[in-house]
Amino acid sequence: FGDFHNIRQANANHLASASLRQTERLERELAVGQIYLECLFYQTAENSALESHQVGTQIAEVAKKRFEKGLASKDEYLKLRVDAETSMVKYLSEKSKKENCYSNLKYWVGNFFTLDKVNLKEAPELQTISSFPDEHPKLVYYREVLGREKFYSRVLLARNLPQVDLEFSKEYSPATADPVNTWIIRGTWTLFDSGQNWYNTQIQNIELEKATEKLKSVEKSLLRDSETLERTYLNNLKLFKILEGNLGQIKSTFRTSLNRYRAGATTANDVALDQSRVIVATYSLDDIWLQKQLSLIRYQISLGKSLTELLR
Repeated sequence: FGDFHNIRQANANHLASASLRQTERLERELAVGQIYLECLFYQTAENSALESHQVGTQIAEVAKKRFEKGLASKDEYLKLRVDAETSMVKYLSEKSKKENCYSNLKYWVGNFFTLDKVNLKEAPELQTISSFPDEHPKLVYYREVLGREKFYSRVLLARNLPQVDLEFSKEYSPATADPVNTWIIRGTWTLFDSGQNWYNTQIQNIELEKATEKLKSVEKSLLRDSETLERTYLNNLKLFKILEGNLGQIKSTFRTSLNRYRAGATTANDVALDQSRVIVATYSLDDIWLQKQLSLIRYQISLGKSLTELLR
């Protein structure tokens, strides 16, 4: 068994190392993917803040002209001007966050100028542990550990069995023309055991049981974590669709309010309130988009699958 044992050990070590490297690669993919999505979020937040500032500046200009014509009070004009200047602070803050995130991402992927928004596929539906790919690195690793312990148990069992040897020989005699064929069967077995073999067998049985329970534990843990991430993703997806529809209505209301203000048919407070609703709704939608995408890639990694499979 010596040579075969060494071959089996070398193969087990190779598979275990390969599965660990795959796990590390998926963890790096997840880390970079999360940073990339966060940078996209800050990039979008910066653009939204700039748009809000530009719109706020336009509203302040309208208020200034109305004030100069005596159609609006000075307080109304100054309030809208302060709001516009405050929105510039918000824009600069979002720009700083984006640049910091860019610096972090460049550490992983090198230099770039801007990021393209990614379109990811819907998450695959999870049902049972059998839905996991056979090459899931964690399952490969612990199944190999269990297989190795089973092999060791068989080796110990074989060592304790009676050993049977079969020998064959030919003898030639001057008195006969044909050779005499002889078969000899020898059997050896241990009549007295010091206890070492029994001890080794018991220890190996414990190791086998531990490997079996560990695999079951890993399977349950993977299934539990993946189900949790799947639910999180589906909830975020529902919220995203709701907020996406709400934002369209809020923007429509704001455009109407802005046109009415330019025509002098509504107050500065009303248009400022409608703009603040757009800002809040836009940020909420961008934030839930980020959470939706993060939960999706985390779910994908929990299945032992590469993020490249999600790209359209």
